Amino acid sequence: MGTKRTRADASRNRARADRQRRAQQRLRERGIINDDVAPEGSGQTPEAQRQVPEEQKPIETSLERGSAARRKPAVRRQVPERTPQKPKAQRLGPEKPAQKPTAQRRALGKAAQTPAARQQASENRKPIAIPAEKKSALRRLSGKTTLPIWSMLIVFAAALTMLGVGVASIVGSDGVPRANSSSNPSAGIDPEDVDDVDHEEGMTHAAPADLAWRDEDFAVDPTRTDWNYESNGRKVVYLTIDDGPSENTEAVLDILDKYDCKATFFVVGQDPAYYDMIGEAYRRGHTIGMHTYSHDYAEVYASTEAYYADLDKIAAIVEEQIGYVPCFIRFPGGSSNTMSAQYCPGIMTTLTQEVQEQGYQYYDWNMSVGDGDVHTTDEIIGYATEPTELENIVLLCHDAQAKKTTVEALPKIIEHYQSLGYTFEAIDRTTLVPHHEVDN
Repeated sequence: MGTKRTRADASRNRARADRQRRAQQRLRERGIINDDVAPEGSGQTPEAQRQVPEEQKPIETSLERGSAARRKPAVRRQVPERTPQKPKAQRLGPEKPAQKPTAQRRALGKAAQTPAARQQASENRKPIAIPAEKKSALRRLSGKTTLPIWSMLIVFAAALTMLGVGVASIVGSDGVPRANSSSNPSAGIDPEDVDDVDHEEGMTHAAPADLAWRDEDFAVDPTRTDWNYESNGRKVVYLTIDDGPSENTEAVLDILDKYDCKATFFVVGQDPAYYDMIGEAYRRGHTIGMHTYSHDYAEVYASTEAYYADLDKIAAIVEEQIGYVPCFIRFPGGSSNTMSAQYCPGIMTTLTQEVQEQGYQYYDWNMSVGDGDVHTTDEIIGYATEPTELENIVLLCHDAQAKKTTVEALPKIIEHYQSLGYTFEAIDRTTLVPHHEVDN
């Protein structure tokens, strides 16, 4: 029993010594233990301390020798040398003040949450001023510069000028639109060509160059006889609106703008308060024609002289609004009216010939919305949208003060014909001229 205990104690001693040796070896590899310095009071050199008498060396067993053989020798990791860096104070700026203890910071935070402290902090808060040279450097780094407003306006004006050159190539040097000019020049006017709102008058004004071609082409000219009495082969509705201007005219204009339609207004002189709507319709690209000044059949058709006196009155009003007397007219009641025979037999036969000799052209119609009498909105829509095989439709309607149902029906009428492939254009000298059979 004593021999076995002695061997067990020796084995434990050897294991303990082996662990100590390995621990010292790891400490030496890490540089924690310096072999060249002997412990104080030892009186031995490092070499002497490392030399262990043979009788004190632990006896290795075969198992320990195998384990040592399998272990790889420890290799000290090579740490690359670091490049010298600037002192921390230079890299991070001035050294921050020492942080206050946690309890003190918490107490200060609670104090800062009081209303008085928040007000004081708000008063002390000031914007950080950035030097001009730093602002310039930041702009260079970001690659962005800030242009003054006037510089941007100059750039914008230059872009508009370039756009105007492109428009000129389409419109032509004489101001006449080339696109669609053979069918309806007025339909070629771009709404963007209209100038800004005149704040003094409250009206919009188109650039003179855009309307000059109408002043010349639509004015009364006895030498021109180039009228068209045949269809142009396109599906077009020429919406003709009689008996305005009135309080309904502006609503009609807005509806036409919404659907991008052009129309022709045969105006009267019964309501001076709305004369300005004649000019407004003209500036929005619509054609202005003359209907009658008084719309009093007894007065208008009393004689040919009475008719021309009435025509001259409405011509003066129109000229004041649009700058010229147009050649387009419509007889009160149309050229086929028979009421004129009550006042002057044969007058319509005379007038239909004479007005053309004087440079005018009269327009009747080949379809009507039926609003000459009192009808509901649905009835007007029904009359206006009756099936037809006509390509060129000259559609009669009214915008007099009492014709509110016409205004209400107009969107449905426009949508109907647009769904069938028709466009809405204003009358010009190339438009189909419909004439009724004269009965007086």
